[in-house]
Amino acid sequence: MVAPVQTLVPAHDGPWTIDDVLRLPDDRGQRIELVDGALVVSPAGRMRHQRLVGKLFTQLSAAAPSDVEVTLDINVRLAEDRLLIPDLTIMRCPGADFLMVPAAELLMAVEVVSPSSRTYDRVTKRHLYAESGIPYYLLVDPTDAGLLLRAYQLVQGRYKELASGNDGILDLEQPFEVSLRLG
Repeated sequence: MVAPVQTLVPAHDGPWTIDDVLRLPDDRGQRIELVDGALVVSPAGRMRHQRLVGKLFTQLSAAAPSDVEVTLDINVRLAEDRLLIPDLTIMRCPGADFLMVPAAELLMAVEVVSPSSRTYDRVTKRHLYAESGIPYYLLVDPTDAGLLLRAYQLVQGRYKELASGNDGILDLEQPFEVSLRLG
């Protein structure tokens, strides 16, 4: 049996900065985000999570107009001390080569809920994305009751539910027309 590899975050005095985070060694086994100067470290998603992200990427990319791009796991700068990595993003700047995308370039952030990040994805990230002005948020939530999809639109600084679907099915008209079939 092979022992799991553990990435240790170096000792650090005071609040973390985006530059500090970007200087950390790249570790595909975990996601390191920054919220108000504090690190949030999450394990990589389970196989079901990865399959759902793959299906979303394929379906959103196929439906996306030519003036937007769907990306996976990209650094998004929300504020001076906030750096998140959504599972997927829909951006206004196709073909750009960013290490870190400004939140103003995003049309939508997409999160697939994991057991280890349920509250973080459903509450904290939704609040942070809204606060940074990202127009749309899509939450994919695998539950015991089925695969729930909820799309939100930013209205007066808060997300309001735009559409929802059960069993992995959701039809959207914004930010572009797409029929998601994840089941």
